[in-house]
Amino acid sequence: MKEEEEEEEKKKKKKKKKKKKKKKKKKKKKKKKKKKLQASSQRDRDTETFDHLSSPDPPSVGGQGQKTTPLQEEGVNTERRSQNRQDEDTFPAPPCFYCSA
Repeated sequence: MKEEEEEEEKKKKKKKKKKKKKKKKKKKKKKKKKKKLQASSQRDRDTETFDHLSSPDPPSVGGQGQKTTPLQEEGVNTERRSQNRQDEDTFPAPPCFYCSA
């Protein structure tokens, strides 16, 4: 009797497992439309990109123009840089961890 009941329960469980699961439909993503710029803002953007061409001191036509070093452009003090190099010479880096071990 117990065996028959157990078999019936197993059959019921199998039947429950056999039920098909409904597949979920994937939602399609909507593409966002790009906003068109108004004519005035587009005109402003165009003029901004060419501001560098209308600089007050254009380079000379015959030569390559006045060259500036990166230090002059940034306004970095060259004396300070040389001082840093001297400090590096007076205080050498500590020995390698592997070499000291």
